[in-house]
Amino acid sequence: MMGAVWGVINFGVAVGIVKHTFYRKFKIGSNFERLDGQRHVEKIMALNIGFDVAYIFLGLYLRERGFSVDEQRTDMWIGFGWAVILQGAFLLVQDILFSRLHSRNLKKAWPLLKDDH
Repeated sequence: MMGAVWGVINFGVAVGIVKHTFYRKFKIGSNFERLDGQRHVEKIMALNIGFDVAYIFLGLYLRERGFSVDEQRTDMWIGFGWAVILQGAFLLVQDILFSRLHSRNLKKAWPLLKDDH
């Protein structure tokens, strides 16, 4: 059940990223307008990294709650906790990698930005 829920959430995130990446004005405008788009994405990535850490802590909370609730639902809470921890860890690694890629992209583009008047 948790895998299906996270699959729907991941699909929504993927659709949002695709719409944001391909339908924003990254390919038109001056170099400084593109830089503005680059900075916007970097801010979103930083926010996502914060959410990923929050997911991991939420998963730890759910897992620990499994040890303190009635025995009938212990496995469910622990399973939910591990699912959220795993999802948060995966997204954390992914967002850190994307953030580094954007940072490298900015370093490559820096000489082009100096030539725009």
